[in-house]
Amino acid sequence: MGLFYLRHPDDDSQGGDLELYKYKTNNFKYYGQRFIQDKYIEKVKTIKYERNTLVIFLNSINSIHGVSNRSVTNHPRLFVNILGGQLREPLFSLDKYKENIIDKVLRHLSN
Repeated sequence: MGLFYLRHPDDDSQGGDLELYKYKTNNFKYYGQRFIQDKYIEKVKTIKYERNTLVIFLNSINSIHGVSNRSVTNHPRLFVNILGGQLREPLFSLDKYKENIIDKVLRHLSN
């Protein structure tokens, strides 16, 4: 899983940061399908919502994350959510490309 932040240069809001957590104990319970009570987790890192920030991590039961509260703003929180899955066969091959696609995208975004 990945998040690529595309924050607008004029966005001066506070918050909207990615928060990473870990379990306090192995004895935890979910409520609903995707939520865990705060008493079972502790925040270990905050990654600021900043332009051209890319965060990639494994999407698993141990990848507990959330978003900090964000102040009122007219600017939407812009990001690309990158999801990966497991396939039996590749959908296509990147062998024909001479240049790494990620390098190309990052170079384009930095211009």
